[in-house]
Amino acid sequence: MPVLDGSVARIGTVGRKTGRLHEVEVWFVSKDNVVYLLAHANSDWWKNIKANPKIGVQVASKKHMGQARIVEGKYEEVIELFRGKYGRSQIDYWYGGSSVERKVVEIHIQGN
Repeated sequence: MPVLDGSVARIGTVGRKTGRLHEVEVWFVSKDNVVYLLAHANSDWWKNIKANPKIGVQVASKKHMGQARIVEGKYEEVIELFRGKYGRSQIDYWYGGSSVERKVVEIHIQGN
């Protein structure tokens, strides 16, 4: 059973420069009570997580807090989860299939 069930998550990070809430909608997958995101190295939210791993995750009306971290060595596993959820053509179009340009962000939701 996934932690969160939906197609889009709204994530909230703390701005690394401003200290203000930074929200963005992203695609996500979950497996074994962990939520995974794919970030482009130039994404502000990814840079914010590097500075402060505290993250809010909202899917539909359900809100959760968690700790995020960038993980190495899981790109192929996570991109296949994304392809299974959103379709190979969509993921290959939006994410380009390149593990060099994307980082895997792993979120452990508090209380799970």
